Amino acid sequence: AGLEVVGDVPSGLPAPRVPPVGAAPKVAFLTAQMVVIGYLESTAVETKYATARRYRIQPVREALALGLANLWSGLAGGYPVTGSFSRSATNAANGSQSPLCNAVSGLVVALALACLTPLFRAMPYNVLGAVVAVAAVNLVDPREAVFLWRSSKREWCLLVFTFALTAFVALELGILTAVAICVAQVRISVSPRSS
Repeated sequence: AGLEVVGDVPSGLPAPRVPPVGAAPKVAFLTAQMVVIGYLESTAVETKYATARRYRIQPVREALALGLANLWSGLAGGYPVTGSFSRSATNAANGSQSPLCNAVSGLVVALALACLTPLFRAMPYNVLGAVVAVAAVNLVDPREAVFLWRSSKREWCLLVFTFALTAFVALELGILTAVAICVAQVRISVSPRSS
């Protein structure tokens, strides 16, 4: 039993085309889930690095950028686009300080798709997983859980509960549950108290 390898990867970049819209009603709920999860993932990445590097996040600008990126991705036949945990972690670990690194990264990917795909044929999936895992380790900050334990047991319980749902049941369920609980908490905290 050998390792499972990537196999043939089509070369070149896809030509832009308008996707078929007949399946839109069937995929509307899935699309809504991807929008919520993608936005939350991008915001989480942005918040982590904004906190570490002390700059202000701009959620509306993030949403606009994601919308435009996903529009282009849809026309190019690509996957949904989000802020990448692994790429952001890799950029940060290598000292990147500018968004220009993303443009360079995009050009490298385009060149690899155009010229280097035969080299990926024998690459084991384990190698790809290791690259993502090593980059993502930097995103886990146990100090945040300790801070929540000390400052708010309720928030710590929410962290543990949603982490368990996300890790062991389903990603979508964990994220949607966390969002629903947070929205409920905000509504309760801002609702007028009856005397």
